[in-house]
Amino acid sequence: MSTACILAGGQSTRMGTAKATLLLDGKTVLEHLVQTFQPYFEDMCLVTRLDLSYSTVLIPKTYDRYAGVGPTAGIHAGLLFAKSDPVLMIAVDMPFASPQIGLKLVSLLEAYEAVVPVIDGKRHPLFSVYRKSLATRYEAAILSGKRRVESIYEESRVRYVTAEELGLREEESAFFFFNMNTPEDYAWAQKKYESYKRLQLKRGGRIE
Repeated sequence: MSTACILAGGQSTRMGTAKATLLLDGKTVLEHLVQTFQPYFEDMCLVTRLDLSYSTVLIPKTYDRYAGVGPTAGIHAGLLFAKSDPVLMIAVDMPFASPQIGLKLVSLLEAYEAVVPVIDGKRHPLFSVYRKSLATRYEAAILSGKRRVESIYEESRVRYVTAEELGLREEESAFFFFNMNTPEDYAWAQKKYESYKRLQLKRGGRIE
């Protein structure tokens, strides 16, 4: 059993508003992610900030224990809070993230401590799988001033996987690992939502 944990505590500086609240097909991005992943992950949780309640989202919530540290604090909080091990971390700015790819990442963990996709040469630490035991290592990194999520990778057993290993075509990678950070990105996501749905259904996924 594993947990899917959505990270939604960022400042959304470039977007100008909380990304989790943006609408896609009549639902917020956060609602869409919860409803997309719930059929595949019995355990789910949300990491956010105290000033962002998201009261309409009915999954267990926790909060960053270290303010101003960025997504590293979110991963740390999620690993501590998750009910089951390992934990799939999902950034809320990845509205087209695929639960089937998430399950594939979980299946590849084996004796590793983390599985991190590398798509077109870029690591995606915020759609990756981590062992709960890494919470201690992340806390030590935070307390020593290391804020990057990847700061613990060198001292951890990390498996890096490519799009080919995940069975993804180029078009699928472009959707499933899309990061929505600016108003222009949001406009693209709105425009391409129907295309995403077709890809998800083609892979046997569900659209809620």
